[in-house]
Amino acid sequence: MTTKTLESLRALVDPATWFYYEVAPGSRSRQCDLCPCIMYFGKTPKGKSTPVDCDAPGGVRPTATEPGRGVSHFKTCPEAKHFSGRSRER
Repeated sequence: MTTKTLESLRALVDPATWFYYEVAPGSRSRQCDLCPCIMYFGKTPKGKSTPVDCDAPGGVRPTATEPGRGVSHFKTCPEAKHFSGRSRER
């Protein structure tokens, strides 16, 4: 394993390197289909919807009047590989 690969893997598990998404006030929660995590949906910088884990370190659940914040659920879901288009059979 190269040093660059090892650094990339460390970045995936180090919460200090996670990008936090804002979740709009009043957003409804939904349970992940493959794990027990409660997630919300936020917007990416390009405006696309993405699942957000507000219970991750540094995250805050939204309330009716206050926004929340969290990391991509794809970073925290133990079953995230099942959501990747590359791993699905076509």
